[in-house]
This record gives sequence, C-alpha cells and structure tokens, in this order.
Amino acid sequence: MNKKIFFLVSVCIIFLYSSLSSAIDLAQIEAYGQLPAYRSFSISPDAKHITYLQRGDNNDHFVVRDMESNETEFSFEITSFNASSTRFLTNKYVLLKGREVTKSSHLGGKYRNTGALSYNLETRKVQLLLANSHGIHLTQTGLGIVVGIDRDGEHVYMPAYSKGPRPSYNLYKVSLSTGEGHLHMRGVLDTVEWFVDGQGKVLARVDYNDKRGRYRLKSKLSGSWETVYSADKSSYVLGVEAVAKDEQSLIFNDIQGGQVVARAISLIDGSISEALYSNEAADVDYFIQNLNGQVLGVVYSGFKPGHDLLDSDFNALYDAISGRYPDASIYFTSWSDDKKSVVFLVDGGQKGSGYYLIDTETFEIRHLADKYAVSAHAKIKPIRYRARDGLKIPALLTFPQDESGDKGLPLIVLPHSKVKSYDMIGFDWLAQYLAAKGYLVFQPNYRGSSGFGGELAQAGVGQWGRAMQDDISDGVTLLIESGYADADRVCILGRSYGGYSALAGGAFSSDLYRCVVSINGVSNLWAMMNSNQFQRYANHWVLSYWRQIMRQTDFEKNDLRDISPINFVDNFNAATLLLHGDGDTTIPILQSKRMYSALKKAGKEAMLVKLEGEDHRLSKSETRLQALMAIDRFLDTHNPAVLN
Repeated sequence: MNKKIFFLVSVCIIFLYSSLSSAIDLAQIEAYGQLPAYRSFSISPDAKHITYLQRGDNNDHFVVRDMESNETEFSFEITSFNASSTRFLTNKYVLLKGREVTKSSHLGGKYRNTGALSYNLETRKVQLLLANSHGIHLTQTGLGIVVGIDRDGEHVYMPAYSKGPRPSYNLYKVSLSTGEGHLHMRGVLDTVEWFVDGQGKVLARVDYNDKRGRYRLKSKLSGSWETVYSADKSSYVLGVEAVAKDEQSLIFNDIQGGQVVARAISLIDGSISEALYSNEAADVDYFIQNLNGQVLGVVYSGFKPGHDLLDSDFNALYDAISGRYPDASIYFTSWSDDKKSVVFLVDGGQKGSGYYLIDTETFEIRHLADKYAVSAHAKIKPIRYRARDGLKIPALLTFPQDESGDKGLPLIVLPHSKVKSYDMIGFDWLAQYLAAKGYLVFQPNYRGSSGFGGELAQAGVGQWGRAMQDDISDGVTLLIESGYADADRVCILGRSYGGYSALAGGAFSSDLYRCVVSINGVSNLWAMMNSNQFQRYANHWVLSYWRQIMRQTDFEKNDLRDISPINFVDNFNAATLLLHGDGDTTIPILQSKRMYSALKKAGKEAMLVKLEGEDHRLSKSETRLQALMAIDRFLDTHNPAVLN
C-alpha cells in the first residue's frame, strides 16, 4: 500500500471512529496515549544549564537549555533507541541513557539492550560510550550501565562482557570525549555487578552462578579479593543497591517480615547491620545516590513517596514543598552543587503534573514544564478496605472529570501490572483516560503488592488467582454495596499481571464483570513457566521467584492449570478484548493468541488486536494510541460510560 492510499484509509478510519465515539474525542485520546511530553530534568552542578527529554514527532529530543536566557542551547532527535534518562556528570558532560529491543542469533531471539551517550557542552558533540571498544563482546544487554565517574571528570567506569568463548564481566574505564573504553579490572565468568568509591577505586564486585544458585560478595578493600558474604540458595541473594557514605560497606535491600528495609554489609568482615532505613507502613522504594553510587537518602513507598535524606535541610525543604502541593506526590530529581537550586517533580495533583525549580534561599518557585500534554486531571482518592479474611487493602479511586456525582457510576477495575509493585498517587495515563471518559476507576493494591508493609506483601505468596483475585472482587463488591458503582456496568482492565488478573476475573468471577480487557497478559501459567526465556535459565532466581509467588510449595502442571484462565473459557460471560505487542519479550504474544482461539472455540465474544513493534511496557505513543482507540470502541460497545 503506498503512502497516499494509507493516509486516505487512515483518515477514513479516524473519521468513522470519531463519529462513533461517545464520551471522549480523538484529540483527548491522543493526549492520554502520548508518552510524557517532558521528563528526566537534570540541572548542572553550577546551575547554569538544565537538560531534559522532550517528546515530539514520535521521537524523543535531547535538550540542553541555558538557565539565564532560558534559550535552547543544543537539541537533537533520538532515533536509535528509547531514551530513558539524562543526568549531568559535570558542568562539561551530560550522560544520556537508553534502551532498544535487538535481535540476535547468539541469544536465540530478541533481547533488550541498553546504551549510553555522552554530550560535551564545550564541543557540542554526542559520543556513544563503550560499544566500539576493543575486546567488548558484540552481544550483550547492559552497555548503558555507569557505576562511577573518575576524579578527573573525563572518564566513567562501565561494566561489560569481554569477547571469548567464556566471556567475563569486566570493568572498563571509558573516555567521555571519545567513548573508547579500556580494561580497568577483570572479573570472572560469574561476575554480575561492580562498585567503586568516590575516586573511581574498585570497592567490590558480586559473583552469581545461575545453575548452582551460588552468590558471592567480593571485597577489594584490603587490596586483594576477599569473599565477605556467600549464599548457596538461588532464592536468597543480597539486593545490593548503593555504597555507604563511609565507603567501608554496601547498602542492600532486605526482607524483614515481608517488608523491604535497608541494611549495610561491611566490606571488611561481612557483618550485617540492623535496619538503617525502615518504615512499618511502607517499603524502602529506592535510594537517592550520587554519581559513584553513594547513598544520599532513601525514598519510601505508600500512597505518596516519603523522603529520608542525610541532609536535614533537604528533609525540611521536602516537607515544605509537599505542604504546598498536598494532593500530589513530590520527587526531588536534581540539584546544584551548592544546593541553592533544586529541581522537583509534582505528580498527580488536580492542577497537573510538572517540573519546577526552587531557589532554596528565596523560596521562589519557577515552572519548567508540564510533564503531560493533558489540561485537566481527575481527582484521586486513597482508600483502605478489608478483604474477606480481614486483611486491609490500600487502593485508589479516580473519579470522573464530569459533574456526574459519585454514586451509581460505571466502574473500571484497573489492577496494577506487576505483583511486586503498587499503585500510588501520580499521573496514570490509563486511569486518567478512563476517568476523562466518565468512569470511576478502582486500583486495588491486592495482597502481594509491595509498598505498604510486610503483612500485605507476605500475604500474596502462593495466591495467584486465589486470594489475590478475591481482594479485587471484595473491593468491587464494596463499591457496589456502598452505592459508588453500578453493579451492571463493571469491567476489568489490566496490563501484564493486571492482564492476567483481568482474564482471571472473567474466568473465576464471571458474575461481576460485563467486559474484560487484557493487555500483554498471561493466560496460561504453565506455558509461561516453560517458555524459552526460562528454559535457558532453569535454575535462575527469577524462576524461583515465580514459583514462590504462584504457589507456596513445589507445584505440578495441574496446580498451574487450576489458576490459568485459558482452561476456564467456558465460564466467561464477559466480552473480551486482548491486546498484545508483537515485540513483547517478557510475555510472548502467543499467550494472547491462544487465549483468543480458546474463547472463540468456546463460542465467546472476543477480539484480538496485535500492536505492531510494541514491547511489554507499551513504550511507543503510536501503539498506545492504537490500544486506547481499540479500548475506547470496545467500552462504548460493551460498557458505555454514558447511557443513552
């Protein structure tokens, strides 16, 4: 089909679509389907420049702006990979990181590759880091990892696999001006991580053997390699995340009663500290770190993020900013060396999500950019309810933007996409789109979710398709009984695990749902466990994780059959829409294709939409728009927000 014919067909489809759509027009759908308009703001150490990623023309643009004149100093369009972040390394260099899905005959299919670029503000040149260096293996997935910067400000330290029949994971010293890397320290076949100090000196490495489940933390503090910690169970390894401020120990995430806390392990003798960071009602979410991985503070999870920073003045500043935006989540993203200029993100408030710069001396706040090109934001309300066994379940309600009130509303259930994650206050493009269309949106943090303490997380072990699903059903029932939701107008929609949960809702709670939408979802758990990506790593800790969260003990095929929606298509009363990216390397599109065939064979109403070139995360605006248009049509047909 030539471009002219394709354009005319597209216009006709859009015209037909816009004439059929009821509560939200095409322009609005496009706004919600777009990736963030602005993201990843970073200010230079001297506060003279700021860098960020700007979305435009279906690609990201890397932008450097002069802070005094507010003029763009440099910009280029990124077409080779999906940009993930920018960060000033020095006043001279900016680091740009990205990723792409790559095909490889060596790995037997597709894999996700990462890369890094440096931008020199003086020469205005962009340089790919490490990739073409001598001795680097051609096929690997992590060329964008930077573990530290050298004291000269001209080199960074990056790990990579070397060439050879048994490649080791070595540490390279890489020039920011030329991109060329030279071997700095050699690892071994099992090495998976490297840590350096503030001067670039190697502190430690982690060795892990998949087949044996053997974990070793090696310290270089004494000058020679010493094993300071070892474990021989594939299900238990240290989640080392950062270097301690004293550079004598590493900070790692640990599970304490199902809750994520932070501890330190000594690089001298391997001793492990008591919890350095913990919160009874939340988990340690992530660490704020400097360029060499030293911990500067921690961010806690929950409905809103909580910050605990080593700098007490920054803690006070965070509290003051949070008080100014009480309905939003606040994140510090970057600050100058003198800490007089701080960039922060306001996310999820009704006034919108955007980036701001505060002068910590005058407390003057300057608006930098709105994160999304969406003018109105729906109200988000956190709630807690009790499941049938008494467990408290935290959840979010997002209310319709119109004036329809808060009773008898059409309901969309939106379970989050990854079990070990959680929904919090922030701009959720799917939830906000659905609220703009006129639905009440319910996002339950079902048992097994992280973010709200150990009891909730631990209760999810072995409860896929069982109590985890009951938590969702109990929340729907409560919303119906309390009058918020109309019992005859309830649909469930989700991505990844949420897609599995949506299909499980149709299979195991068929009386609740009028329609089901699964995006990149799992339909057959046994097939997933035996897919090629796991066959290559039969003893990998990831497989152990799946075993733990799906069932508490070793399982057989029949155990997974009992919680696989594909085996219960006869139970479906709801119309079902399946959407799946054909570039999804996490959950293959075959999962949706076989579910669609099974539903059609059983005489059920089902549709399958293939998202061309899309990955598991829905990383492209074009296919997000395609998905939203398909969902919009489907909901108008099977669960309209506005009754005629």
